[in-house]
Amino acid sequence: MPNDNIDQAIPLDSFDPSGDGWEAMPLADVVAAGQAALASLQAFRLALHGCATPLNLKPTNDRIIEIEGQLKEQLSALEKARKVIETDTALAIGYPGKAPWIEETGGILSPKQILSMASRGKDVVASELTTYRAVVEALEPVPTLLARDRSIGFNAEGSTDWEDIAHRRTEQRYRLVQEILAEIESIDCSSCGAPAGSPCLTAAGGIAHLSHRPRQDAYKMPPEHQWVSTDVNRRPDNQALYPELRGKSWQEIREIVDSRQ
Repeated sequence: MPNDNIDQAIPLDSFDPSGDGWEAMPLADVVAAGQAALASLQAFRLALHGCATPLNLKPTNDRIIEIEGQLKEQLSALEKARKVIETDTALAIGYPGKAPWIEETGGILSPKQILSMASRGKDVVASELTTYRAVVEALEPVPTLLARDRSIGFNAEGSTDWEDIAHRRTEQRYRLVQEILAEIESIDCSSCGAPAGSPCLTAAGGIAHLSHRPRQDAYKMPPEHQWVSTDVNRRPDNQALYPELRGKSWQEIREIVDSRQ
């Protein structure tokens, strides 16, 4: 059960990635590395302003500002989640009417999901609470990034052809998304009436971006496939589902998608 009176933060650096060729990195050091990366980005942006060669560097500067904002947001969530984990802050086991996140994710949450469950944990009874430490120690889950690399047989001590690795990851993502959608859609949808083998439909008769709840609830995604969970949809601009969109600019993707309408 959660220990709300813990006096000292205790790291949860229990997973050893050395077997996959990676150096073990405590979460506090991961946060520090992210902060160093942010500082490097800010230094790069200052260098752009001081560039002595007359160039239009506004597009580069604007892109760096965008990346800075995204990185700041992710670092903030990561640092807050670290404190939640290391102080054994109580987490809700899930939302009403939904399966516990322990079952849905195989025991792995993103930093933002941890913060969401911690916030909800303030408003539920003790029987609906757990801690991230308790779940990790009980299930010993594999971190999502490593699960993804294992799915394509990648080990950091092996190939360093990053272009090939990225290609293999993309192909594996496409294969998994296809397989998962086929599994989800293998039963009739009691919500929209779509028969087995067909995607769910909207009220207007179009293809729904997400399968309806009855189908989603009937499918349990294996923990090792969680790295593609956000790609399991039929959005027309889903590059993980439609290979012809890969490598295109967003303007080109928009034109291809619009031509299908």
